[in-house]
Amino acid sequence: MVAVRPCEEADHPRTAARDDERLLRFYESLGGKQHPEKVFFRLTGEGLARLAEG
Repeated sequence: MVAVRPCEEADHPRTAARDDERLLRFYESLGGKQHPEKVFFRLTGEGLARLAEG
């Protein structure tokens, strides 16, 4: 028998611009909470190429 624990939280990999009030309200309507301690990173150009090279 496999024990299954209820899911208590899930981080959603979506982002919203801080000034996109409509999208922020949408996520909040789902019960989402903003987490200011999280930092969003984006790799582009040279950084992305380095990642691809391993």
